[in-house]
Amino acid sequence: MQAETLNCPNCGAATSSDEPLCKFCGSRLATVACPSCFAMMFLGSKHCPRCGAAAANREVHASEKRNCPRCQSEMSAVTIGTIRVRE
Repeated sequence: MQAETLNCPNCGAATSSDEPLCKFCGSRLATVACPSCFAMMFLGSKHCPRCGAAAANREVHASEKRNCPRCQSEMSAVTIGTIRVRE
């Protein structure tokens, strides 16, 4: 799959969709596929830059129970900065 050119959501610099960090400001550039046209967009985007479809908003809720795929023990919800993850 060929990398697309996107703009960094922090500084606006042109960057490739397969780059993990912006070369100019150092922001993390996690990408996800648009649920409608499958174009790449940055995680946290509200709309797809190509087709304008609303992005799927998948957040981890504290009430959801998740098990580790390796050991099957229950994972805990943790907040890192403004991001909620399971570990």
